[in-house]
Amino acid sequence: MKKWFFMLTMLVFIVIVGQQLQKDQPQRELDRYHSEERYADEESIVTIEIDPEQVYKGKLLLINGDYQLHDAGIADDLVMIDREYALKAGYALEGEELTLSQHVLDAYDMMVKAAQDDHLQNFLLTSGFRSLEQQKQLYEQTGSDYALPAGFSEHNSGLALDISSLTSKMETAPEGKWLQEYGPQYGFILRYPEHKRHITKIAYEPWHFRYVGLPHSMIMKDRDLVLEEYIEYLAERQELSVKLMGISYKVSYYSYQPLISISLDQHSQYDISGDNRGGIIVTSWTEES
Repeated sequence: MKKWFFMLTMLVFIVIVGQQLQKDQPQRELDRYHSEERYADEESIVTIEIDPEQVYKGKLLLINGDYQLHDAGIADDLVMIDREYALKAGYALEGEELTLSQHVLDAYDMMVKAAQDDHLQNFLLTSGFRSLEQQKQLYEQTGSDYALPAGFSEHNSGLALDISSLTSKMETAPEGKWLQEYGPQYGFILRYPEHKRHITKIAYEPWHFRYVGLPHSMIMKDRDLVLEEYIEYLAERQELSVKLMGISYKVSYYSYQPLISISLDQHSQYDISGDNRGGIIVTSWTEES
């Protein structure tokens, strides 16, 4: 009798356990799925450690009377072009030669080609990169009304261009109007517009263009922001996303701290720039399929 009772008890136990296992199966499958999903997400993430010097280098450096350029902010891809090169690219040089960041030069050449397609042929490149010594000499020769001290000019970084027209002053020239309208599509902004003088503390310079890259130039144009305002805008927003010409961009702002590291999707391309005042701006992008 005891034997039959034991067997009956075991049978009931097996049935109950089996039912419980069957009941728990969907949850276990769900747990396994989420575990694999988290693992896949972790596999696609790359962590970037930010060097302290990064605050002072990149395309979005704020360089003005309050924020001096550091040595780290001088472009490391400087190249020299001459009149022959410029002529082939479709524009003129004021002097015999001129130095630019290769990155900026590539964007400028592409922009001029687009302007030529719109029947504009009279661009004159008058200034690009200036060394600190050249800036010092210019400041001593012309004074504060026409130049900034060494280290406080965007030209010392290699990111700024002075562009004129062969036919008329830039404030009225078709080249000037075209650059203000379409330059942002190639990463360039008019750095010192007339209506933002109270912010930039610089008089209207219709010839002075600064390379900040995409999508920043387009966002600044759309929101009518100069660089000072844009940096503040990013610091307040912390993160923003935009879609431009079939590319999805994500812009993130971080206040620099020692040993800071940033996680990025390894399938995205990215660029990291300091703002020259304590912030790090990470721009990542992917092409839409």
